[in-house]
Amino acid sequence: MTYDSEGRYPSQPASRRKKRKKDSFSVPKIIVAVLIVIAVIALIVLGVKLIKDKSESSAVEAETLEPEPALEKDVRVDGVSISNLGKTQAKIAIEKKYNWSMKAKLRGGQPDSYEIANLLDKSIEKTLDMIYSTSEPEENYTINFEMDEEGLDREIENMKALWNKEAKNGSISGFNKETEQFEYSGEEKGIALDEEKLRNDIRTAFFAKKFDSSIDVSTQEVEPELSEEKAKALYKTIGTYTTKSTNNADRNNNLNLACNAIDGVVLQVGEEFSFNLTTGNRTAEKGYKEAAAYQNGEVVSEPGGGVCQVASTLYNAVIFSGIEVTERHPHTYAPTYVTPGEDATVSYDGYSGPDLRFTNTSSSTIVIRAHYEDRTVNCWIIGIPILAEGEKISMHSEKIAESEVPPPAYEDDPTMAPGVQVVASKGDKGSTWNTYLKHEYPDGLVTDELFHVSKYKGHTPKIKRNQSAWDPVFDTIPTDASGNTVQFETHVDENGQITVSYPDQTQPEDNSETTAPGPGQSETEKHTEPQPSPGGDGGPGEESPQPRPTVPDGPGPGDSPSPGDIPLVPAMPGQ
Repeated sequence: MTYDSEGRYPSQPASRRKKRKKDSFSVPKIIVAVLIVIAVIALIVLGVKLIKDKSESSAVEAETLEPEPALEKDVRVDGVSISNLGKTQAKIAIEKKYNWSMKAKLRGGQPDSYEIANLLDKSIEKTLDMIYSTSEPEENYTINFEMDEEGLDREIENMKALWNKEAKNGSISGFNKETEQFEYSGEEKGIALDEEKLRNDIRTAFFAKKFDSSIDVSTQEVEPELSEEKAKALYKTIGTYTTKSTNNADRNNNLNLACNAIDGVVLQVGEEFSFNLTTGNRTAEKGYKEAAAYQNGEVVSEPGGGVCQVASTLYNAVIFSGIEVTERHPHTYAPTYVTPGEDATVSYDGYSGPDLRFTNTSSSTIVIRAHYEDRTVNCWIIGIPILAEGEKISMHSEKIAESEVPPPAYEDDPTMAPGVQVVASKGDKGSTWNTYLKHEYPDGLVTDELFHVSKYKGHTPKIKRNQSAWDPVFDTIPTDASGNTVQFETHVDENGQITVSYPDQTQPEDNSETTAPGPGQSETEKHTEPQPSPGGDGGPGEESPQPRPTVPDGPGPGDSPSPGDIPLVPAMPGQ
């Protein structure tokens, strides 16, 4: 073998050298090919394993299922041989002979046909049960076809649900806030299947063994009970309630916004109302102002403080109208604008907070009206009366238990003199209330039953003092050597500062000699500032007037509001 002048393999034509170079495999290509082969082998192995597992599973299942005993004797049912067949196979063989395919058809219906379920099953099963329960069956049997009445009832109900259309009464369909006018929709006729004829036609075809029949369905028109004009005459205020607010401008702004949000809401029959879903989140972007609120027992300032008063006012109006309330929660602390036990707190927390919900359980559409003006919240339910004429629902509550005033919380005020403390808020006791629902009927019958129980926490007293200069001895009531309480007197000056003197001492003439009372001080001797009462959303609490008022005056349950009670009487149907 000879080499060329440069010591290389003998020279070959250039075209041949190029061809050999093109036909050669590079290392990357070899690696890719190997990986593809490995992947194909893995898929094949996996497929075989799956097939094997499925086969083993089927085998196990086959082993666990007990085969039905077959008839060795030649037995015929209505001419169909069921010898060497189990009961299930025998049923299938008999059903093939009768080929059930009965349908019901409604001209113009949507859909226009309905496949009636096989009503032969019970009759066939009854005959087969008799055959397979004996060791010596006869050679020939005849099925005694009996109508499956329960099955027929189900099929009739299914067809009614498919094709029946309820008549629609004339009713309120909306409320125009700009014109203060209700909008109405007219009445519509309904459709009802001729149930008796449909039932008889199916039975006739069944007993004639015409199991492939097509049954024509007849319908009847259903007249609505109320025309639009009659509905206009029947709609009225069926529940109303009024509460008084404070002179806090920001809080009253929130009340006004919440009233506007729920005013004019229309609820169809069966529809549920949610206060939180209707108002949405009470945020500054929507115009809600920050107002005093309680959060985890602490006074905070949050947008929307106060809206619980709207929810509580609406709650009472709903109860008095006879509508079912589906969700209600008491406040953390006893309210002041309604009797404790007759309130409803709300809190928007991604829609997951406590809510006020109720369902329109009447037979007609209802409308919610709500209005704020001149520190007054008014709510009305407009609808066709749910309660009979002369029937009345009301609530009343009674306090059944009290809890002690919580221990005071001290706030540091470095500007105060040593030994002096000021009661910023005196706090109060917690309480438990039973609320009763009183129902008065036209015939004179009166029922008064427990409706619910509401528990409220007591407010924590707030005491200001100079913590750095405070003498801890005053944190407890003074005692003598024997442990007996030492009598002392408290004095409140014109600035609300409290001092203490003992019987054998003279009252100090200036604050430099004063001492402060301990937690045992009489409530009547403490200086009191207005403090918030509970609320809900966006504020969990709200500022309330002091002292606590009694049950607010206003229209009674179910009474129509009068201009003297309410600053603005809502537009009524027909106006």
